[in-house]
Amino acid sequence: MSTSSIIDETPSLNSSIVDEGGTHINDIETLVKEKIFGYLKPDELQIVRSVCRSWLYLINWKFGITAVIDNRNTELIGQSPWIIEVQLVNLTRPIPPEGISFARRLKHLTMKGMVVSYNLIPLLESCIHLQSLTFDEPTIDLSSNVMRSLTPTNLVLKECLQLELICWNFTESLNTVVAILTMITFGNLKKIVLRSVHPPMLPLGALFAKVPRPITENLSPFMVLILTNLEGLEVLSVGTLIVQNNFTFVVGSGQEEGSVIQLDELHLQNLYMSWTPILDAQTHLRVFVLGHCQATQWAEIRTCITRCQELLRKVELQGRTFGVPWECDVFADCLKLDTLHLNLSLSPKRQLNMIPLNLTELAIDGPIEIAQIENIKLLINLRKLYFSSLGLNLLILFPGNPEENEENQDMISLRLFVDLIMNLISLEVLGFKDCAQDALDWSNINQWCRLVSTDIFGITFHDHLYDIHGQRVQHGLTLKIPQNFNRQEFNNITNIPEDGGAPPNQRRRGGIMNNFLRIFGIGAQ
Repeated sequence: MSTSSIIDETPSLNSSIVDEGGTHINDIETLVKEKIFGYLKPDELQIVRSVCRSWLYLINWKFGITAVIDNRNTELIGQSPWIIEVQLVNLTRPIPPEGISFARRLKHLTMKGMVVSYNLIPLLESCIHLQSLTFDEPTIDLSSNVMRSLTPTNLVLKECLQLELICWNFTESLNTVVAILTMITFGNLKKIVLRSVHPPMLPLGALFAKVPRPITENLSPFMVLILTNLEGLEVLSVGTLIVQNNFTFVVGSGQEEGSVIQLDELHLQNLYMSWTPILDAQTHLRVFVLGHCQATQWAEIRTCITRCQELLRKVELQGRTFGVPWECDVFADCLKLDTLHLNLSLSPKRQLNMIPLNLTELAIDGPIEIAQIENIKLLINLRKLYFSSLGLNLLILFPGNPEENEENQDMISLRLFVDLIMNLISLEVLGFKDCAQDALDWSNINQWCRLVSTDIFGITFHDHLYDIHGQRVQHGLTLKIPQNFNRQEFNNITNIPEDGGAPPNQRRRGGIMNNFLRIFGIGAQ
């Protein structure tokens, strides 16, 4: 903000500033005004900052300002002591002789585009209270060859908590920036983030090696940066601009000789990163997410789950495993497990009755027998239940005679659909996605959902449709159930028949069935 934008005089009072008793808002104690201003968003603070000098001074001092500086407004560097967050965009003009006015207050620094060493080094030397440092698509004037001739600096950023590197590709310029960062002493670095379309390969064997971990010349500057700050590091996030691999460390672990650093959370989504060196010695995992795993790796996965069973709260497994069944008995002793996603497409899931009853969210992708869906009704604490890709590749699930396949693979009937809602007394969301037309009794279930999704019960229903050959085809649905849903009253009103959803030629004609036909308007058969 330039000096000319400051309003010199307090504006005329109005009813929003003076109450009926004549009390002026400026009479309120400074701490109270600070609390009031604390509820405002940054853009709202920008508006009220110009009301008067006292508000301007208070907001600037307490909350600071955010600025974007490029070659056209470099005077702000020497004239804006209130800046706490700044983005320097392609700044090639040198820092003004009067110095950096916001050096003592700056908390967040982002350098985007062109980075010149005659500005970078003074900034890092002066802004000793930085809490986060970001480089966004950097291009630096130093080559890696020049970097090799530089001696380590005396730069110390003890208050910096986060480093973030964003780039289209891991180029030489970014590698040079990282090399500079390895010369800085970070006393309290908690998080390192790298986002790139083509991120570098991380030698996880070196990261999870037993203490002592030697830092050799063969390691990249980025790996040296990680290992140098590993003692206090809490989060390492490396991946593409969209998908990240996250390592959340157990602080203080892996410091004793012969020990291995432990993970609190592991999120691996990319194929290029091998997780084999990680699992062997992990005993403290609470969150375990693997985006790509094969059946040949299941033994290691199951061993890790068993080893961490007392702490595990979330497990998510994804991959294409082509018919190899996943046995859920491995979760039997995971008594703290509350979220389970088995996105192992083309693999049947078995022994779902072994899943602990405290589970609150369950997602299953791929084939599953009707008998196993019946077992899900035992999980009375489930709040969210999702199915996807049902009815696909049934021959993998039930090899052999096609006639036997038809007998084994029954579709989800309206009766089973309603039973899930009635038995899972805590259920709030029931969803089906990308399911084949032979997987559910779509007609009856869809009509039933539309009829019960009224204000009377508070149920909401959403269709998932896609266009094909000029027609809209249903491939999924989501039903949301309110927390105060009265299942007993609902059951008395709807009166679903015991053979609801059975083929027309097998439906019973009398009593309950006629009532069902009348309620849901299907028409007598």
